[in-house]
Amino acid sequence: MPRNRWSTAVFVLMLACAACLVTTPCFAAGVHPLAIDVSANPGDMVDFELFLTPGEKPERVNLSLYRLVQQLNGELDYEPAEPADCPQGNWVSMPMQVEVLPGHDTKVSGTVRVPFDAVGSNTIIIMVEPEHEKKDAEISFRVRYAVRLTIRVDRPGLRPSAEIVEFCVVKDEKGEPVIQARVRNTSALDYLTSCEVTIRDHRRRLLERVELKPASYRSAGILESRLYPFSEVLYTGKPLDALLPGTYELRLFFRYASRLQLVKAKNVTIKDCDYVFPASKLKSIKVTPMDLEFTGRPGEVSSKGLRLENRGKETVTIVLEPADIEPCYAYSIFSNAEFEVRGGPCITIPPGRTVNVVTRVRFPKDSKVQGNYGLLRVKAYSTNKEFVEESVVNLSATVLGSHVCSAKILSVSMERDGDDHEISMVIENTGNVKTHVTACAVLRDANSAIAGNVRLGIDKMQSASVLPSRFATLTGTVKGLKPGAYKAEVRVYEGSRLLGFEILDVELKR
Repeated sequence: MPRNRWSTAVFVLMLACAACLVTTPCFAAGVHPLAIDVSANPGDMVDFELFLTPGEKPERVNLSLYRLVQQLNGELDYEPAEPADCPQGNWVSMPMQVEVLPGHDTKVSGTVRVPFDAVGSNTIIIMVEPEHEKKDAEISFRVRYAVRLTIRVDRPGLRPSAEIVEFCVVKDEKGEPVIQARVRNTSALDYLTSCEVTIRDHRRRLLERVELKPASYRSAGILESRLYPFSEVLYTGKPLDALLPGTYELRLFFRYASRLQLVKAKNVTIKDCDYVFPASKLKSIKVTPMDLEFTGRPGEVSSKGLRLENRGKETVTIVLEPADIEPCYAYSIFSNAEFEVRGGPCITIPPGRTVNVVTRVRFPKDSKVQGNYGLLRVKAYSTNKEFVEESVVNLSATVLGSHVCSAKILSVSMERDGDDHEISMVIENTGNVKTHVTACAVLRDANSAIAGNVRLGIDKMQSASVLPSRFATLTGTVKGLKPGAYKAEVRVYEGSRLLGFEILDVELKR
């Protein structure tokens, strides 16, 4: 069964608009199961069942057959099952219209007649659509459920197979390198896939493993993606580190159908100005991780490792310098705990070598239950003591226990930004641990009617990480406001937990 967002349920929301904005209730029936797997031999007849759950009123429900089409980005589209394009539609016999009455489920029985020349995985989509008569001056909402019917027909010699059509490095819209592999399922079977690329330098040292996924699966956080028979899908991924000028070996590992794998290698030469990289990726000293998070109870010791890799061509001396967030910071890791770098703060690293540094925090026996924070500056110097570059590692040492999580909303302002209106909000973390906050604002006009609502965060959407007693500015964009005075009902959240709520006056000037 496909492990993607289509494998559980697909709700296609169709909006039919009339002349007047008046909505009408939709007593749409539901359906289960949403996926049916049938295993059969050529010539078999196999029965299956669907159950339609009733709404509040009697309904007429229409059923129709569609074929599944997989796009290059991995998404699934549905098209009417025309005999020329989808002969499998002729295999399925079932009622095309059913009356569903309140009070109990309605069973729909169907039969699959498998022809003698059938082979492989054959997927038919049964669209279940409650019928609704739209009256004048109303908006009608129709919900369609896509039930996936997979008919698996085994034959001697039938095996999953795949082909790597393309394997290359391209630029994205920002000029950064993207590794992509275009893969075709050359068999009549569907299967789960995973894909990764190893990057090695000219010395054959492993620099990085890059996971490649179809675009539609990446945002869903799904580990494996399904590739349907005779479909092509593009798998993409970005290297975490900059590919400095030089020659690299990229080796693709495409795994499919549980036990099979395709491997393809490619040498890539990177020249100056081939790609654009963020400044954080261009440093010759790679520092991992960029956050060291220690936890413990009073009297305990916590240790963490820091990895320093010299990717440059010259020997460097690394100096590790602890630094406070700000002078006299009440939640300083250095004031409220004992921070130590084992082996001393100065390290010499030849080119191409990696050093692992052990850091340690000792929590005093009288430690307060709170978070404590600081910075570790990683400074690189050449052999003649010239400064090369600097990275900053965030330090946190949290004393375990019951923490205070709260935020105060200090101000809200609104400015015109072309046709949009940008709302800015300043908050203070009034708790005693770091929080990752987002906010939402509901704007009401002089008549208390809702004029708009907006989500606020760093870069208008992302959550903001705020240390105790520190401030952050969250922004968001709202459209369609007229100049005037508004009441802003603002809520600050960490995940689903409400940290603060305020009603503030805000004015939009002409």
